[in-house]
Amino acid sequence: MILPYARSFCRLAGSQYDARDYISGDTKLKFQEEFEKELRNACAKQGIEVKQALVRNIIPPDAIKQPINDREVAREQIIKFTEQIKVAQSSAQLATQEETATQNKSIGDANTAVVKVVKTAEQNRDVAVTEAEQRLAVAKLKLEAAQHLADAITARGQADANVTLLKKQAIAEPLRQTILAFGDGDTYARYIFNQKIAPSIKSIMTNSDGPFADLFKQFTSLPGKTAQTAQK
Repeated sequence: MILPYARSFCRLAGSQYDARDYISGDTKLKFQEEFEKELRNACAKQGIEVKQALVRNIIPPDAIKQPINDREVAREQIIKFTEQIKVAQSSAQLATQEETATQNKSIGDANTAVVKVVKTAEQNRDVAVTEAEQRLAVAKLKLEAAQHLADAITARGQADANVTLLKKQAIAEPLRQTILAFGDGDTYARYIFNQKIAPSIKSIMTNSDGPFADLFKQFTSLPGKTAQTAQK
């Protein structure tokens, strides 16, 4: 009874931790406490009293254990190198202070020359700024002129497009009205087709089926006396 409970808990709870947690850290102890508690509660329902449950002999595969060990060694080396860096920083700080004292003396001697260089640089800067502002003003004027030209070209293009559209509409409107008079485009197309070929037709040899017969079938559907006249 105990073994199935133990295996089940190990599978469920054990999957919540990483392998390195079982090798180092406090996770191993925490897992053991949870394991003992759950096993005691499960076995108590079966009348079994668990006094103590320990987790021993955790032997992970080398493929997992070796990287974790390497990580621990690397962490210790990082701590060692960190201490060495702190010592080096202290030495560097001391050297910096000594060098700063030497530089302060040299800076006092160089201040006069620096002031002169700064004045010259400021004058050159003012001249450059003035020239740049002038170039900027000229560029703005050119930009405005280009914008006006672009607006004029756009307006002219729009006007030409409107004229073209009106011309096309003037051509298309009579055709549209003619098609509406015939009812649809197919009827109008048949009318044009018949009008083109009618002068060239001298005689027709056909049967009761076919495109030519279809031209006359429409008259056979006329009601009453008109239909009889069409048939004659």
